[in-house]
Amino acid sequence: MVRCVSNAPPANQQPPEFDIVVVGGGIVGSATARQLKMEHPNLKICIIEKENKMCK
Repeated sequence: MVRCVSNAPPANQQPPEFDIVVVGGGIVGSATARQLKMEHPNLKICIIEKENKMCK
């Protein structure tokens, strides 16, 4: 499942928790996140990307 979040949570709300954070949503970052998810389906993975599109 892919989910895209572009805004920070409200100050009164707890931020989401992740098992792994991948910095960079380019080809390598996206492929790494995909492989990790395939090998460990229960992991909660967050990809942080500065651009508006992934794999740019």
